[in-house]
Amino acid sequence: MSDHSTEPLILQEMACSYRELCKLISSIPEMRNQPEEIVLKVTDFFRVEPVVPDDVIAVNASSHDKRHPLEECLTPNTNTWWISGFGSMLWGKGEEFVEFELAKTVCRLSTFKIEIPPLPAGPLSAKTLRLDRKKSDGSWEQCSPVWTVQNRTGLQSFELDVPVDTRYCRVVCLSNQISQFFEGQVQEDVITFEYMCVGYFCVRFE
Repeated sequence: MSDHSTEPLILQEMACSYRELCKLISSIPEMRNQPEEIVLKVTDFFRVEPVVPDDVIAVNASSHDKRHPLEECLTPNTNTWWISGFGSMLWGKGEEFVEFELAKTVCRLSTFKIEIPPLPAGPLSAKTLRLDRKKSDGSWEQCSPVWTVQNRTGLQSFELDVPVDTRYCRVVCLSNQISQFFEGQVQEDVITFEYMCVGYFCVRFE
């Protein structure tokens, strides 16, 4: 049988490569005497293509300060960014998100990348975040650990423990960089409302 080791992975629940699935299908009694091209066609029904970064679009946000178009959060231009709405992150914490359409059909997401302006220039930059995926029934579920974004320049990369198959994904920001300096504070005058939002330069999905 042909070498398909470079082909996309199969549905995550099956946890196997294209070649492994070909072997599995060809071992089914009804398939044992079928030509190779039939086995490959059956296998293709289970294949999920990886996300193509340039195909991703930003489609929605929990809030948005509208200083730049929402789609700018996908460009590497550090003169533009996404920031949530004024007052949306009390004490620099909350669950503000941007929703992305990864593809026109279900695709495989393995890696998430983000770039922020670090402190002191970026007090609103995302510090902790997670990814949520949209399920087939329309509900959302967490699909990544809570990641911590380091206070530094450049793209930061996070690998999913198990690749995720979905069409829609949310980047949910849980805190901003300056929130760490207000732990345990209770007086409202210790933080100005200008710090009660969150954002980043750009994100990338692979």
